[in-house]
Amino acid sequence: MAECAPITGAVNLDPSCEALKKKGGISKRIYIGSLADVSAYTLDATTKELKTLVMKPGTKLISATGRKYKNNTSLGNTQTDNGPLFQHNVVFAAYYDSQTEKETLELLAGADDLFVIVELNHGKMEAYGLVAGNGRLAEGLTMTSAGGSGTAAGDASNLVLTFAGEEDKLPVFASFGATMADDIAYLDALLAVAA
Repeated sequence: MAECAPITGAVNLDPSCEALKKKGGISKRIYIGSLADVSAYTLDATTKELKTLVMKPGTKLISATGRKYKNNTSLGNTQTDNGPLFQHNVVFAAYYDSQTEKETLELLAGADDLFVIVELNHGKMEAYGLVAGNGRLAEGLTMTSAGGSGTAAGDASNLVLTFAGEEDKLPVFASFGATMADDIAYLDALLAVAA
């Protein structure tokens, strides 16, 4: 029988001290897009990190800013007859104060095949639901939500968004520049409608 899942090309999992002691969790900023709006992306040949993201003309990303220590991601994998599938989950506490912000949340709830790029507390970006194997676009994420205003002034006043999907790859790190500030500036530029 042929070997269907060789580990040739794998590297040793010998983490640096920095990797062993890095902060967990995601920060307070995420970027959301639709796979249908992606024209192209590239991965670094050496690091395999997402290096560029190009949006189709007339499209853009949107951003959401929340509060620290209210958001999280989760990963995992399941085995199927056709190989592993990796769960991509982003949970984000979205705060809103206008009707147009509420309508944006409604649009996200009705959208298929979303992707989310998150700012991690340890200084990197990570893309969920965007990159699949062999240079393809991933299957994408769908969004569900729960929330309300509660009864007391101290109750939550946000909508907790859950972006979830299954992909053939784990989420990829994204590095659009030399620093986190460069990464943020790169993604902020994609908040404007592409020409």
